[in-house]
Amino acid sequence: TVSAETRATPVPADDVLDFGVYTYVSEKGSETTPPPYDGTKSKEYMANQFVDISEGYLYSPVRYWPGNRYWVNFFAYRPYITNVNKDDETYLTLDSTDNLPVMTYSVPADVADQVDLLAASTETFSGDYRKTVELPFAHMLSAIVFKVGSIPAVEITELSLNNLVSKGSVDINRDGVWSGL
Repeated sequence: TVSAETRATPVPADDVLDFGVYTYVSEKGSETTPPPYDGTKSKEYMANQFVDISEGYLYSPVRYWPGNRYWVNFFAYRPYITNVNKDDETYLTLDSTDNLPVMTYSVPADVADQVDLLAASTETFSGDYRKTVELPFAHMLSAIVFKVGSIPAVEITELSLNNLVSKGSVDINRDGVWSGL
């Protein structure tokens, strides 16, 4: 049997309580409802901000809601980039040059270095919202697990998968579909 799973357990101790946040603001026009997010009309408010939830969602410097003149969008990912990249190996990169965060991830060959990568994007908020923002994290990767039961008089000597992509990019606020590189 073959099943698709996330690598949710066990979660390594060094990445349980951390994530990165991008926040962008756009000036409001005459619209009364939030428009779809457009990075070309936005400016950076928080860029790859490290957030540690072990003591109550702490980050520094503290940023406040920018006020009613703005729309606000949040994009987040976990675990934080420094807990994904190991020593001199870069597996995760983040590009936000156009105010539209894009993650590029290469799956490490060593299973111990593979992470349960999650991402979140929010609806657009008014800049005077001043309430807690829920980040709806979703799994960005799947693991393929093969389980073979008892098969009398059969010896499996090789199992191969073809046309699998081990590196790709995804726009955090889009539909979550990876494009292979």
